[in-house]
Amino acid sequence: MSGGQTSGFGVCGLMAIDSHAHLTFDVFKGDLEDVISRAKNSGVRAIICVSVDARDFLEALRISEGYTNYVYPTLGLAPQMADEIKFEEFLDALERWKGKYVAIGECGLDYYWRTNSDEVKFMIKSFSRIAEIARNDDIPLIVHARSAHGKNAYREIVRILRNLGVERAVFHAFLGRKGDAREITRMGWLVSIPTIYIRRPDLWEIIKATSLECMLVETDSPYLPPSKGERNEPANVIRVLELISKVKEMDAEEVSEIILSNTCGFFGIKV
Repeated sequence: MSGGQTSGFGVCGLMAIDSHAHLTFDVFKGDLEDVISRAKNSGVRAIICVSVDARDFLEALRISEGYTNYVYPTLGLAPQMADEIKFEEFLDALERWKGKYVAIGECGLDYYWRTNSDEVKFMIKSFSRIAEIARNDDIPLIVHARSAHGKNAYREIVRILRNLGVERAVFHAFLGRKGDAREITRMGWLVSIPTIYIRRPDLWEIIKATSLECMLVETDSPYLPPSKGERNEPANVIRVLELISKVKEMDAEEVSEIILSNTCGFFGIKV
């Protein structure tokens, strides 16, 4: 969404938490206050500000301190950015800022950006260690999965999380297969439906096949906008609720209530 437009669904009683947005990115530097205001006016009750490395987390933390009980930061290490230096910075930040983040992530496997065999080995090793920490500390894990070049990231992540006994995980911006979603939710993990579904009817079978109790919603702002070529922002997450209610032929307010409850429970927050 661009400019000052909003979806208008907030006035219909729909409420949501944007479970994944990157408010720290430069594209929001000039009008972050307006972006937050549009989100509030649209019915967005909170925003999870997801970081991609330790330095990004510090900016997410700074933003959250300006919007207490509305913006909540996470501490992550995106797989396409992972190297030994950033991994050590991430581990240090985990200890230094314990209690300041509501989840670990995003982190995971990305076979599109990581193709070199040594890079892939390190990516898998570092993600496995991160997931183990999340399990040991009982902190929710936000998973980034991107399949490419004949490698199914979802399948490999499911194997890792299952072997480690991870209980609290969400696969953000789920773009996998119906079978992947079925296996993820069978394990008790969640899938997050992003705004790009609004312009991707080919993905609606995922919504049909997935229980509401296993769903979150997100924008992945500024990425994955409902209209191609526009900057995405948290206000748009309300539109995902309307899509889900349409596809599932359910009352939109019921959909809103269930997914809001899922999100609060997963991140351990109240709105």
